[in-house]
Formats: sequence, structure tokens, C-alpha cells
Amino acid sequence: MKILATGKDDFSYNRTRILLNGLKRHPDVEVIEYPFTSRKAFDNKRFNELSNAADYVYIPPMRHSDVRFIRKKTSKPIVFDPLISKYLTRTIDHGKWWSAPEKYFRDWIAFKNSDLILMDTEGDKEYIVDKYKLDPNNVQVVPIGVDTSIFKPETARSGDKLVVGFHGGFIPLQGVEKIVKAADLLKSEKDIVFDIVGAGSQYKKIRKLANRLSTSNVNFRGWVNYDEINPIINTFDVCLGIFGDSIKTNLVVPNKVYEYAALRKCIITKDTPAIKEIFSGDENIKLCPSDPQAIADAIMELKSDTKTRLRLAENAFELITGSYDEQGIAGIFLDKIGKWQRNRF
Repeated sequence: MKILATGKDDFSYNRTRILLNGLKRHPDVEVIEYPFTSRKAFDNKRFNELSNAADYVYIPPMRHSDVRFIRKKTSKPIVFDPLISKYLTRTIDHGKWWSAPEKYFRDWIAFKNSDLILMDTEGDKEYIVDKYKLDPNNVQVVPIGVDTSIFKPETARSGDKLVVGFHGGFIPLQGVEKIVKAADLLKSEKDIVFDIVGAGSQYKKIRKLANRLSTSNVNFRGWVNYDEINPIINTFDVCLGIFGDSIKTNLVVPNKVYEYAALRKCIITKDTPAIKEIFSGDENIKLCPSDPQAIADAIMELKSDTKTRLRLAENAFELITGSYDEQGIAGIFLDKIGKWQRNRF
């Protein structure tokens, strides 16, 4: 099988890198890459040569605007991997209702010009199938997974304090304000500290909240480079996922949760249908409501039960590195391509 990956993209985004690297390691797959920096720089002759030799054309996450452009230039099946609905993310999750017509149209036109659409969870699939009236067979689920060449566990840390860590964007999906409020509830516990990595649209708001609550047990690192995340997470004892209240929170399994698991970390996150597509509560993850008190209670429970904390971490590591590394994700992708192809006629 030959797959042509193309788009106004450098193919370095986490989802893209995991999938393409996994496919490149597969003995029966050849991946050809044709990124372009602008439509003016697009070489039609070169693209036609590559497209004619390919079985499928893959367009990476969030490149909605590339789909119709590429559709006009190839007759080969287009596999679009949007990862997000622009309408769900920008309009609903961020509350930018004025953007609704544009974002809905961007989704719709990209989906209608795709032959096969990949989504990361069954919940995300059900959402776009219903919202955009799509054929369910033309939407297949391929989880995000993790790049195990980057995310590797290090020797377990030893220290006199329990480090509770989070990394991610300060956006509604994440629910960082709930983490800060949970930290406030635990600020009398002198042997618990919170290490928060990231920035985003709600960063100033969250910092103001922390200052108002006088949460002296929280360290805000701000944004860090991607290659710095692995060593930082390896200093955490307990890792926090997402705790937002939006529709999207219930539909996704974020990158960070796979990354935490690949680093053999104990994870606490919101109890959602999406997370339970991959993980099992009290077997390889700690699930709780998206409520500051519930988060604080879960942290205290794991602090007092080291055996459970280590068991959850080990089980999460075995699950993710055993089935959802680059090669595992590539295998799922190829299975779903085959399923789609068989059901086309």
C-alpha cells in the first residue's frame, strides 16, 4: 500500500507523527510525503506523479482548508484526519458563537470532500456523523496513541513531597481552574505540591484565581518546548488529565493522557465515556467527577495508598505501550482502511 501524505503542514504534530512513523515501520506500507508551504508553491506536476502512484491520499489534522483543494487535484481516495471539529472546538468549546456559520461550513466542506474521515474516539465519530449527516462507514475511529520514541519513563523519583502535575493548554476543555481550586483545598497538606505546565487563552484568568486563593502550593511553569515535556512529566508522582464541562471534554482522550501512561504515571482525569473507550477505572486510571473536591479527594486517596498508585501506573503503561504506540496505531489505521474498503460496495 502506498500512502501520499500532503497538506500545508510540516507533519510534526503529535497525531500526524505517531501515525506516519508507525506506517513507515510497516513492511507492506510506503509513505510518500508532499508538504507544501503555500498554494502558490504547489507543484501540480510533481503532485500528480505522486498521487498517481499512491493508493490513498492522507491529509493531516486541522488542515480542513486543504481538503477541497486536494480533492480537485486527485481521483484517489482522500483520508482526512481532522482530529477536531472546528465548530465544536472554536464555536462551542470556546464560546465564540459569532463564528458558528463559518466554522460549521469549514467542517462541512472538508467532510463532504473526504472519502474516509478518521476520528480519535467513538464519541467524536458519533458527534460528526450526527451533526453533518455522514455515512458512519465513512468515519472510522483511530485513537491518538503516543510516540514512545519521545515519551520514555525514567527511574522513579524519590522525594519527601507528592508532586501532582499537569501539562496542557489553558482552554475550557482542560478545566485548569478546577485543578487550582483542588490545590487550594489541599494547601494545608505541606507534603503535596502542584506543578502546572502550559499557557493559553485562560492563563491570566487562572493566575489571578491562584493569587486570590493564595495557593502557595502551585508552581506555574508557563509554556515549555515540546522536547522538554518528557523530563518534566517524569518528575510527577500523580498526573492530571482534563476536567472541563464542555461537550468536547466528554468526547476526547487528550494527548497528555497517553503520554502520562507511556511514562508509567498514575493518572487522575474526569470520568467520561471517551476515556473509558481506552482505559478502565480503578484498573489503569483513577476517574472522578470534574469537581475540585472530587479531584482533591482522589489525590488524597492515592497519596495514602502508594500500592494502588503504582499499580494504576504500571497497568496504564502496559496498556498504552502494548497497544497504542506508533506501530499499534498504524495497525489500527490499516484495519480501519480495510474495513472501510470492504463496506464500500
